[in-house]
Amino acid sequence: MTTDRIDQASPDVREVLDAAYRKLFPSLRSKDHTSEECAVSDLHAFRFYRFLDDEAYTDAALMLVPEGWDSIEIRRTDDMLWHVGLAGNDMHLMAEDPDEFYVDAEDCEHLPLAICEAALRAKGPTQ
Repeated sequence: MTTDRIDQASPDVREVLDAAYRKLFPSLRSKDHTSEECAVSDLHAFRFYRFLDDEAYTDAALMLVPEGWDSIEIRRTDDMLWHVGLAGNDMHLMAEDPDEFYVDAEDCEHLPLAICEAALRAKGPTQ
């Protein structure tokens, strides 16, 4: 998987989301996501993997959106493809270069993958 484009050919949505989670949140442990007794630091991973286990892929994908990127635009075109745009909401940083705080993912067949792709782009190429 690259930060530029997710392979849309025949995706295993769960696998793609899991890989993106590990890439975006390497410090959060996902060792035992079935335990109800997770520490607060593991709560994010616990919730994410519960969404995956329940096949709530759109909810899981929304958890990939980086903090501060809290404006999301989702639309579906006439050709039934998803377009997702994320915008950052940090006014101090946006004053420097507003274009850096908008990313989009276009022409995705699966909404969770469009959100995932936009989240990866928002995090940037350093990840």
